[in-house]
Amino acid sequence: MYLPGHRSDHFSLSQEGTLQIEALRKEDLGTYICTALSAAGSTEISARLEVTSQDQQPPPIINVGPRNQTLPLKSMAAFPCEALGRPPPATKWMKDGREVTLEKDSRLTVSPNGTLQINGKQRQDK
Repeated sequence: MYLPGHRSDHFSLSQEGTLQIEALRKEDLGTYICTALSAAGSTEISARLEVTSQDQQPPPIINVGPRNQTLPLKSMAAFPCEALGRPPPATKWMKDGREVTLEKDSRLTVSPNGTLQINGKQRQDK
């Protein structure tokens, strides 16, 4: 276990909790789990690291992804999905296993950076 501010020749952990691995090796592949603890409870999230050879194109990386939300009726929800890669990847959204379709009179929009917004109120086109 590493504590914030810890640094070794291969791993470092910032005060904010970002784990950085330098000079990746094949043995670094695996699932990494971040756990946050407080008096109110705990939560965790995991991410899988794959390590490719230098001549392979790695798959896109979702740099910022959506989080669970509980919101009141008629409010707006925003789910970010910022992906990085070469060539720049396209993003698409699924809801309950079906692709989200954006219709002209829909309450759904996707911004150029991939964020899905759901407007709680029906849009009025003028």
